[in-house]
Amino acid sequence: MKHYNMKGVEILNSGLEIRAPRIATSLYYRTTLSILIIHLRTLDNLRMKLERIGGTVRTLEEFHELLRLPVQIASSRGSVQCSLADRDRLRHLLYEIGGGSVHLDIRQSNDSGLPIFFLCRTTPTHITCPVILEEFHASPGYHFTDARFKTLRILGEKQVCLRVARFREKTGDFFGYEFDRANDVLLQDLGVYLLSAMWDELQRPAFILCDALNPALSHFQEATELTSLAWTADPTTLSSRVTPHILRFFRDVYPREAIARFLETLETLSGAHRRKIPARAEKLHFALEESYTTFLETPVPWSSVRSSVPIWKILYANLNRMTTLHGVLQENQPLMEAAAELDSIAEEIIGEFLDSIGSPRPGSTT
Repeated sequence: MKHYNMKGVEILNSGLEIRAPRIATSLYYRTTLSILIIHLRTLDNLRMKLERIGGTVRTLEEFHELLRLPVQIASSRGSVQCSLADRDRLRHLLYEIGGGSVHLDIRQSNDSGLPIFFLCRTTPTHITCPVILEEFHASPGYHFTDARFKTLRILGEKQVCLRVARFREKTGDFFGYEFDRANDVLLQDLGVYLLSAMWDELQRPAFILCDALNPALSHFQEATELTSLAWTADPTTLSSRVTPHILRFFRDVYPREAIARFLETLETLSGAHRRKIPARAEKLHFALEESYTTFLETPVPWSSVRSSVPIWKILYANLNRMTTLHGVLQENQPLMEAAAELDSIAEEIIGEFLDSIGSPRPGSTT
């Protein structure tokens, strides 16, 4: 006789939940993958010990023995054993568990060359815009070049996924623990209909500069995201996806008041008015890009070359270590003055766009 828990997940005699309900939940995945996650943490602890204090040949042998050690993984056929060394079989098992939505990415540590891991769950494979809904494990030292994106191999092809999972804990507070399926739906809608239109990998250098000069470019990133969203997303589809939770996300989780006001106003506009939005946003987006290009040409004193250099040279020469230059950049008066001027233009572009759709500007109560 089969037994089921309150969520409709079949329970084996061992007590391990292994068969997905019709709509699998976060609890199902975490239960199914629990032993694998513990094993990955064990490997991480041993690797970090080797990297911090070193070890003997026997320590390395122990690490590789753990890689070859069969790990119990629950699949649709019951409990199955598979090692991390058998990558093809492991990939097949993970596919079974999540219908192609569970992924384990294995890289080499920059410090030791030993494996590091990233285990996650994405939207179903039929969704054209892949979104990472949940991150079960990321090894210490596993670096994301851009916090917004992660490239995964899905059904044999490399695809760039949106890392919406980093908001999961905060959006979960909207619903409570018992409603994590609703959280999945919210994160999926945010990724597919909004963030995919707001974000682009080509924005990375500009947004790195925003972080390094924070808060000097506080309006620039939002202006870029707002005009990208309004230009590239279909206004009618966008309007149909606006919910109180979406608006709360842009106010409490990923604060973008101008975007929240745009989405609120979008619901009230006529079809004819909506159709004009992309063209307006495109014009403002390119005006912002032109101002940013001018900003990058601004010469600033730079001690390492004992002369002035354009900002773009500083940015691209230090792209992967801009955070270490935060203090130096903040003290560079010509740079900060140029950033303030660009941010003022960005703030005005936000205001101009909101004015065009009859929405109050951020800070306005009317």
